[in-house]
Amino acid sequence: MDTAKTKCQEDHAHKNATSHEKTLLQSLWAKRRKPKFWIELLALFGLGLYTCETHRTNNLTQCALKISQQQFADSQSLSKQQFLDAQKAATRQFDLDQRPWIGIVFAIQDFEKGKRPKFVVQFENTGRRPAKVSIAEAASKTYKVFPKHPVYQRERGNIISTDIIVPNAKLTHTDTIDFPSDTELAELRQFPRQKTLYIYANIEYEDVVTHVSHWTHGCWQYYPEYGGPFGSWVNCALYNEVDEEKQ
Repeated sequence: MDTAKTKCQEDHAHKNATSHEKTLLQSLWAKRRKPKFWIELLALFGLGLYTCETHRTNNLTQCALKISQQQFADSQSLSKQQFLDAQKAATRQFDLDQRPWIGIVFAIQDFEKGKRPKFVVQFENTGRRPAKVSIAEAASKTYKVFPKHPVYQRERGNIISTDIIVPNAKLTHTDTIDFPSDTELAELRQFPRQKTLYIYANIEYEDVVTHVSHWTHGCWQYYPEYGGPFGSWVNCALYNEVDEEKQ
């Protein structure tokens, strides 16, 4: 009984809703010829367009705001990184300007037949801080190709100590070298060159302030066919180098 009653109520409600829809449609259909109807319809349509455009504009504004915020954050991050990079570069440049720099200068004495030649190597600190030298050494030897790691004889003339070279000061190494015999000169003059006579040097030291280790290599090579009757010495193409170039 209750079920039947409920069913009747649902049917009645459905009929009322249908009746209202029909009444609304009939009212609209009746008003379609009136100017006021079309004005209201156009106003409703315009309101819909305005609502859609407002929503679209709001979305674009939000998107632009997010992009602007991201760009600002990126620029802040970039500016911070640029500042850190500049600070690091300035610190490095300061260290390069202040650190000790030791150069090597060669000289040769009495290098001619019948005499006892000597070579002189000067290690000069052209930097702004003192250098603590752990080893300074030089040697002369004939090679077909100059090696990456040439041989040094740890002789008495080589300096193995903890000398301090202050800025603009020098440390001098002197050693003897035999003038080539006629046979050796003939071999040194051969071309393509089979042998070359070298004088080379190495110094290892540290910055007394930062305690960073550094080194310098130097090399001379002999050309018997150039520069006069006893030939000449020139800088090598290789091995004249330091641990880090000046900037």
